[in-house]
Amino acid sequence: MAPIHIRHPEMDGATEYWHDQRLLSAQARWRGVYGLSKTLALEASVPFRLVRDRIEFETAAGAPYAPADPDRHHRNETVSGLADPTLSLQYGRLAGPWVLALSAGITLPAGTTVDNPFALDRAGLRHQHTQLGAGVASPSFSASASRPFGAWRTHLQGTALLPIEENSRGYRPGSRLGLSFSAGRQLVTGWSATLGADFSRENAERWDGNVEEEGNLGRSDLFLRAAVATKVGATWAVGLTAQVPVWSDVEGAQIDLPLVLGLTISR
Repeated sequence: MAPIHIRHPEMDGATEYWHDQRLLSAQARWRGVYGLSKTLALEASVPFRLVRDRIEFETAAGAPYAPADPDRHHRNETVSGLADPTLSLQYGRLAGPWVLALSAGITLPAGTTVDNPFALDRAGLRHQHTQLGAGVASPSFSASASRPFGAWRTHLQGTALLPIEENSRGYRPGSRLGLSFSAGRQLVTGWSATLGADFSRENAERWDGNVEEEGNLGRSDLFLRAAVATKVGATWAVGLTAQVPVWSDVEGAQIDLPLVLGLTISR
């Protein structure tokens, strides 16, 4: 879950006014792993996404403003539903003190998509920027290695999502690369803590083969992460995670990433 605040100018004829937009982006994800053998497992991940949008219009001095067509770009609304699930095959093995794992899968186009919002905007038509899915099947890969060092257990993982085509509405998501490192240990009986860092690179999205002047034009981000987890009963565990952005390199005008909070329930 992440709260996002966006403020940008817009023209209403010859009058400049401001969009003051507050988004709440949240995602719940069910993840299940089924062991096929000692080294192979099948993993399924099904996300549900919600984006809550609240917009106010103001003059440059901060007074309320009523544009001629207030619903064209943004409106008070909540978009929610199933996002794109992923199905993958995992391979893991022990190599001395190391646990090594490889995964290959595919992200399936189940989430809703929208028509090219930039083309609709240029035509002066109402449009929607929030998509719950990509509309294309995209290969995904990951590799990880973990091992203990004294009381600590370390984990290193690399991931890649590589869309290879555009969807029926002309949208092609950018490829995504990720690298994360974490170290965790038990604190007291039943409680553990983890510290880590997450780096991500997302390349520019394209609409009808073009990179637009706005939207996701490509970005790199580094987060620091802290998490605590505890056992609940014999088989359940609950964890709380906080990610704080510490560095970003963005292309064009894009939002600053906020604090991200996560809750995990597992058994």
